[in-house]
Amino acid sequence: MTGAHVNGAVYQIFTHGKEICTHQINKSHPCLLHEQTGRGRADPESPLHDAGARLLMAVLHRMELPEHLLDRADILRYAMQPRSAASPESLPLEEVLKACTGKMPCRAVWCEFPVAEREESLDLGFAETKSASLRRHLIGCDRVILFAVTAGIAMDQLIRRASLRSPVQGLLTHAVGAARVEQACDDLCAELAARFALEKLTERFSPGYGDLPLSFQREVFRALDCGRTLELTLTDTCLMQPSKSVTALVGLRRESHVDS
Repeated sequence: MTGAHVNGAVYQIFTHGKEICTHQINKSHPCLLHEQTGRGRADPESPLHDAGARLLMAVLHRMELPEHLLDRADILRYAMQPRSAASPESLPLEEVLKACTGKMPCRAVWCEFPVAEREESLDLGFAETKSASLRRHLIGCDRVILFAVTAGIAMDQLIRRASLRSPVQGLLTHAVGAARVEQACDDLCAELAARFALEKLTERFSPGYGDLPLSFQREVFRALDCGRTLELTLTDTCLMQPSKSVTALVGLRRESHVDS
């Protein structure tokens, strides 16, 4: 499938579902490819009808996030070097960066969902949660952007090969991978901020933060179809593979609400 370059990123867009039957150019964003699914309507008698219908109509956006220069201070911070450790100048950081540079493409998928407060839960459009910390985080938001970003299997392979060379190179390559995927998340959020310029994006909030359980990852993977869109999998303990991957949501808050 082809895509288009927008502000340095490559976008692809399609509706949620596996049976693709038609292709058309999205009129509001002519550079985005819009794939429509041929799936039928959800069963109106099913208790999952509302959530299922919303997922059927949800539009997933895929992006490729180009690699660029990483902050060496961030890498050392992710390596969690203690004060008693060797000085940064004595670490093989430049050697590790040379081995990784050009081999760390990141991909992302994101989707916009409505938010509604229920009496005892928060309806995120793709799932409901009783997380009080997430409810506080989304005060004033009527929509959320749910996303996943991954550095892919190539990053895990780089880490394994570096670990075979030496524990220090393995640690530094882990840190490079963490810095790279965080950089990609920042780049994605910058793209979203430009796209939703009339609204304010909240900080990122991920499963495992506050009282939002890590098991919420299963809902995220279902909503974003992560296995198909990014080739991500979840372990039995809800850890992501490839390992250098992030899922999160950001709220969309009207500027008028922020100003008030």
